Amino acid sequence: MTDEKVQEAARRMRAGIGGAYPELGPERIERARPSNWLEVVRHLLWMCDRIVDLIAEEQREKAMRWLGFVQGVCWSSGLYSLDELKAMNPPDGAETDPARE
Repeated sequence: MTDEKVQEAARRMRAGIGGAYPELGPERIERARPSNWLEVVRHLLWMCDRIVDLIAEEQREKAMRWLGFVQGVCWSSGLYSLDELKAMNPPDGAETDPARE
C-alpha cells in the first residue's frame, strides 16, 4: 500500500466507526485494558486519526501495525466484514471491486 492508501484506509475506517457511534469522539485510552466497549471505540477513533499523522511523520511501519490492529478489532466486533476490509486496502496495482466497498 502506498502512504496515501494507508491514510485513505484510516480515514475510511474512522468514518465507518464514527458513523456507527456518532455520539463518540476520539480519545486515547492509556489503561492496559479498556473498561467498556465505548472506550474501545473512542480509542479506535483516536488511532485512526493518529495513523494519518504517523504517515505524515514518516512512521509508516507503526502506521501499518496500527491499521492492522484497528481492522482486526473492527472485524472481530462485526463493524466490518472481511470483504469490506479487503476492499479498503487492496495490494498496490490491484483493482478495487466497487460492489465490495
